[in-house]
Amino acid sequence: MRSFWLSKRDKKKVAVYPSVKKGKLEFQIVGTGYEKFPNNFNPDNGSVARAVATCPVCGNVIDDDTTRKIFKDGKASQRMIAIIQSSGRGGCKSYRIAGQKDEEVYFSSSKILQDMRERLINQWGIDPVPDEQVSETMPGGFHTPAYGMNTWGSLFNLRQQLALITFSNAVRKAYEKIESENEDFKKAIVTYLGLAVDRLADYNSTLCVWHNTKDLIAHTFGRQAIQMAWDYVEVNPFSNSTGNFAGAFEYLLKVLDHCSQALSHANKSGISQSSATRLPFADGELDAIFTDPPYYYSVTYADLSDFFYVWLKRTVGFLYPEFFTAPLTPKDSEIIEKNFWDKTSSHDKRWYEKMMGDALKEAYRILKPEGIIVIVYAHKTTEGWETLINSILDSGLVVTSSWPINTEMATRLIAKESAALASSIYIVARKMPRHPTGFYNDVRTELQKHLDAKLHRLWEEGIGGADFFIAAIGSAIDHQLFQVEATFRMAKTDLKARPIYHRKRDAIEAHLTIVLAAMAVGRNIEYLTGISIKQFVKILRPIRSGIVTINGSEVVAEPEVPEGVAGILKKLSLGH
Repeated sequence: MRSFWLSKRDKKKVAVYPSVKKGKLEFQIVGTGYEKFPNNFNPDNGSVARAVATCPVCGNVIDDDTTRKIFKDGKASQRMIAIIQSSGRGGCKSYRIAGQKDEEVYFSSSKILQDMRERLINQWGIDPVPDEQVSETMPGGFHTPAYGMNTWGSLFNLRQQLALITFSNAVRKAYEKIESENEDFKKAIVTYLGLAVDRLADYNSTLCVWHNTKDLIAHTFGRQAIQMAWDYVEVNPFSNSTGNFAGAFEYLLKVLDHCSQALSHANKSGISQSSATRLPFADGELDAIFTDPPYYYSVTYADLSDFFYVWLKRTVGFLYPEFFTAPLTPKDSEIIEKNFWDKTSSHDKRWYEKMMGDALKEAYRILKPEGIIVIVYAHKTTEGWETLINSILDSGLVVTSSWPINTEMATRLIAKESAALASSIYIVARKMPRHPTGFYNDVRTELQKHLDAKLHRLWEEGIGGADFFIAAIGSAIDHQLFQVEATFRMAKTDLKARPIYHRKRDAIEAHLTIVLAAMAVGRNIEYLTGISIKQFVKILRPIRSGIVTINGSEVVAEPEVPEGVAGILKKLSLGH
């Protein structure tokens, strides 16, 4: 278990306490309303972290590779620890240790599952428990294959599998029982029910963990990945708890109500599906476009969507055979840098950038003159921003402004682990004539005045960090400005050039001074050495000297400078 907490709220601290009696591991509920916490017991200290497991009985430690091998060899097992009971949605929670009767009820589902599975295979022509493969070529986003959980059905325990195929079968039967001659109406109702089963699956897998600070179950996609979970929660789909079927359907109804409001307006909405590089619109047809493109390799959208696709295939696939002929979702045209995860893929960084450029050119084609496009982007790297802006410029669009908007959840896991900004940057561009090329000195003076005003406003609005500078580039598109963020970071981190100020105005001017100084240093280094500032820092970072004090005397340990590095330093010395 990653931790022993059941509830970690401000006024309620409850945990399961592991103890060894006669060589056997036992548990008891301790904390608020139960037995007191034993001395020296810290529920944060679980028995496993990053696949390194510690035996709570003997104390032996199992390394991560051995842990994965145990799972792959089918030698791992699970144990029901505790039962969480609720008086209703948002109601008070009570806890008890799982007993023999609870285990018996769980395992009784095995025979029922087997019989139902065999019967539905004959009726449906496919295994009702998804046997399609989980991607094994992208370990960064798909962790479970490393533990032998390599089919989508293996992400659910016996009782979860039984519940989901029972609901799936009920959805298919609903189509037969709807008394209507309108086939489109019947298909719509059953499709919505199928989507509700998908949402139910999201809250009923062995990857759902217990959110102990909120006392509720977290869904499978706590982050945009298929992660291994060492302890999970199984919800009763007929209860009033988070993750139940009634809640899934209620959520779906809210979405339908919201979306259907568009139909009440005079100009009705239309939905179509097509590639971003081949849109089904005539030249100059649209007034506006809003898009949130993928960020290189950040999220493998199509592969993750297979989680829902395999269940939809079983609930409504018979209604839409043309959409479910393939085992899994199509991925050949997905615009992501898949090669970052899957080295066998030809969709590398260059392919991604080309396709992004093609998509923006297509957007330019279908926009009316003076038409507007809003592009949402939250990538942190300068390379990513340079590619996006170059793609916009190459398409013929003209960037008019950019604004940071706090649309991202600060607590989302991907925000902590990916190259994403704290806020999303909304880039506004138009299909309009460009201004002629200007002289550098004139542009620099105008740009400096503009940046001063823009950054002052952003600072006053509380924008900081990488967002502070990235947000200003949209309305001041100069190709070389993309070195600002990288060289600014180098100046503050590697050169320890940190401003000291007492007034807001001083703060802004200090930051701008460092930006311009860093840009000048970076430009000069690149000019003299012929390599990028990023590569320069990467090469020189390991070359460090050290000072050792022995009996009060300081000895300087000079670093060994490789021949290639010495050549770079010589180029710098010749430039002075």
